[in-house]
Amino acid sequence: MKRISHILQELTEHYPLINHRHLRRVKTVTDAGGKSAHILLCQLPEALDFEPHCHEKLLSVTSIDLSDFSSESYCCRAASTPPITRKQFEMCKHDWPTSFHENKLLEKQLQGPDFSEFDSMCMAMAHEQVNQSVSSLVHKCGAVIADTERKQLIGIGHSMTGAHPLKHAVMVAIDSVAHNHGGGVWDSTPVLSADRIGEARKRKADLSTNEGGYICTGYTAYLTHEPCSMCAMALLHSRIKHVHYNSPTSSGALGTVYKLHCHGKLNHSFTVTKRVKPIASSGS
Repeated sequence: MKRISHILQELTEHYPLINHRHLRRVKTVTDAGGKSAHILLCQLPEALDFEPHCHEKLLSVTSIDLSDFSSESYCCRAASTPPITRKQFEMCKHDWPTSFHENKLLEKQLQGPDFSEFDSMCMAMAHEQVNQSVSSLVHKCGAVIADTERKQLIGIGHSMTGAHPLKHAVMVAIDSVAHNHGGGVWDSTPVLSADRIGEARKRKADLSTNEGGYICTGYTAYLTHEPCSMCAMALLHSRIKHVHYNSPTSSGALGTVYKLHCHGKLNHSFTVTKRVKPIASSGS
C-alpha cells in the first residue's frame, strides 16, 4: 500500500488509460486479511493470452518491484465507455470503480416527460394544426414553438408542402417565430392571434428579449411527429433548447434513422423526449 504512488506513476507512463480515463486505477478491498489494493494494469493486449502470471511480463518494462504484488494476477471486466446515467454507473461500479458525473436534467428526462398544464396545451395545439395541413406528404404534421419559462406561445406551423416543398410543419413554425419577431419569409405562414394566446402573452417583435440572438434560443418545440433531417437541422441552427414529439417516423432524424441532437461535432445540441407509438409514415 505504501508504494502505490510510485506504482501508479510508472503505470501511467508505460500503460496510460488513454481511452479509459473513466476507470480508477486502484480498488481497495477489505477481506479477512485486512485492506489490500487491487491495481488496474492495462487493457489485456490481444497478442497476450491471459495467464495467472501475465503481470510479470507486463511489468517487466517498468521499474516496479514485483515483490509488491501477489504471486498471481487476474483478468476482470470493466466499463469500456464512461457511464452517462446513474443506472449505468451502478452496473459499471460492480465490475471496477468508475468515475461518474451525474446529469440531473438527463436523469429527469429519462423518467419520462413531466408535462405541465402549459406543455399539454402546446401539444394539443400542435395536434390542432394537423387538421389545417395542406400537404403532399404522406403524413400531415403540426408544430408549436414556445417559451416555457415565460409560458408564452411563440410560433405555430402545419404541413404546407402542397404550396412549397420546403414547408414542412417545423419549417413553417420556425418562420412563424420569425414573424412574431418582426421578420419572416413566407407570407402564408400562420401567425399566432391574440384571441388564442391573449394580448398580454403575445410575443413582442423584439429580438433583444431572445438572449443569444438566435431565433429559437431557449425555446421548446412541440411536434406531433419526429422531424426529418432538414427540419431537425433547422431546429439545431435555430438553437432550440428542447424538442418533444409524439410519434416516430420512418425518416426521423431524432432517434429513428439518425440521432442528430447527439452528434458531438455540431456546435449546438438540444434535448429530446418522445412518446412511444408505432412508426408513422415519413413526414414532418
